[in-house]
Amino acid sequence: MERQEMGTQSGRSRPPFTPPIPM
Repeated sequence: MERQEMGTQSGRSRPPFTPPIPM
């Protein structure tokens, strides 16, 4: 679960693709 929280926040279900976080 690395930076996946941001992806789950946008969508209830885990999206097939997670947007790269500029960090």
